[in-house]
Amino acid sequence: MQKIYLRLLGRIEIFIKLMLFVFVMGFGENGQGQAIGDFQPKNATGNWSDFNSWTRYNGGSFVPAILGQIPSSTSDIYFTGFRNIFVDITTAACNNIRLSTAGSTEKISFGAGGILYIHGSLFQFQSNNTPFSSFGAGSKIIFTGSGIKQLQIQVLVQI
Repeated sequence: MQKIYLRLLGRIEIFIKLMLFVFVMGFGENGQGQAIGDFQPKNATGNWSDFNSWTRYNGGSFVPAILGQIPSSTSDIYFTGFRNIFVDITTAACNNIRLSTAGSTEKISFGAGGILYIHGSLFQFQSNNTPFSSFGAGSKIIFTGSGIKQLQIQVLVQI
């Protein structure tokens, strides 16, 4: 009888862990589901206004952006790895920014007068990363557009 009880407890424990995993992964917009037109920084450093600083998702993979392709108010930006983007214009815009990799040092810095309009939310998936490195005189981050905005810092816990 005790073996059956211990087996049942083991199965309940696995079920609870599975449900906790589904619960944590299902809340918010914490998935990495790219859409056509989303962007990633391409190089270790680059200017927001320079298409050469970006790769663009084409539905299958991220490919180098071409002339005129920089993030817009409908684009999500996925930072992975050690990338730094310098906001060098007053019209930089995106939908969501997703900083994702544990231990990485993704940074967004601002030149004098640089303005970044975030039409969605900022998701930071590692609490030990400071995403903004410097602000020039008169630079700003403006959360704009309709709907709920989030500044979410998520710590992933291994069970």
